[in-house]
Amino acid sequence: MKVKLTGWEEGMQKISLTKLQTEYFGMSLKEAKTNVDRLLDDEEIEIDIKSIEEARKFIQEARQVGVLCDIEE
Repeated sequence: MKVKLTGWEEGMQKISLTKLQTEYFGMSLKEAKTNVDRLLDDEEIEIDIKSIEEARKFIQEARQVGVLCDIEE
């Protein structure tokens, strides 16, 4: 199962997205920031996740900070 980050809305909170990735996925700060930069360059990001509940929580929080995302099973 994966969380797929597909885009962003104007005003996306980059720092908040970076923090969410480190909290939910245990990523390093550098890796999380690289994902944010790639997303801003219109790349889609796929992140493996084990728990559907964690994926749903992450997506809910990510959408609140301006990220377009979904679960891909």
